[in-house]
Amino acid sequence: MHLLTQNYDYHSYKRIVKLLGDIFPYVHSKEQAWKDLHRLTQDRNNGIRLVSLQSLRAIVPYIPDKDHTWGDLIKMVHDENSAVQSVTLDILSMVFPYIQNKEQAWKDITKLTDCSYKINAIFKLFPYLPDKKNAWKDLHLLIQGKYDRETADGLGSALPYIPDKEQAWCELHRLTKHDDGKVRSGAENHCVSLLILFLIRKWHGPTFL
Repeated sequence: MHLLTQNYDYHSYKRIVKLLGDIFPYVHSKEQAWKDLHRLTQDRNNGIRLVSLQSLRAIVPYIPDKDHTWGDLIKMVHDENSAVQSVTLDILSMVFPYIQNKEQAWKDITKLTDCSYKINAIFKLFPYLPDKKNAWKDLHLLIQGKYDRETADGLGSALPYIPDKEQAWCELHRLTKHDDGKVRSGAENHCVSLLILFLIRKWHGPTFL
C-alpha cells in the first residue's frame, strides 16, 4: 500500500486514498499508513487534498499522534480551497476530544482567521471544554455581528452546555428575527428543539436524555 501511494495519476490516487481510509483500522503499521495519508493531504492538487482529508475524517479514532495532527490541521485551515477548509475544520472538531492540552487547542482555533465554517466548528468543541465559563466569554465575543446560519446552528447545538444559558438563548432568539430566511429558519428549528428538550426533562427529570 505504501508503494501504491507513490502513483501520481489523479484517478488512481482517489481510489487508493479511499482504500487506505477503508483499511486503516486493520493496518499493522498505522504509523506508515498515516504518513502516506498525511503526505497526500499536502498535495498541490485540490482534489487529492480534499479526498485525502475526507478519508482522514473517517479514521480519526485510529490516528497515532492526534496532538501532532492537530498542529498540522490548524495550518490547513488557511487552505485556498473552501471545501478543504470546511472538511479540515470538521476534522479538528473530531480530533479535539482526544487532545491533551485542550486549553491551548481552544486558543489555537479561536485565533484562526475568520472563515464561513469557523464558528460552527468552534461550537462543536464546547461540550469537551473543561472551562466552559471562560470559553463562552471568548465565543460570545466571536459571534458578535456574525448572524448567519453557522452561528444559529452552532448556538443551537451547544446551548445545553453553555453556562450562561439565558444569554445564549437571547442570542439564538435574536436570530429568529433575522432578515435572511435560512438564518431565521435554522434559529427557529433549534429553539423548538430546545423547548421540547426542556419540557421532556421537566417531566422526566434532569437526568433524562
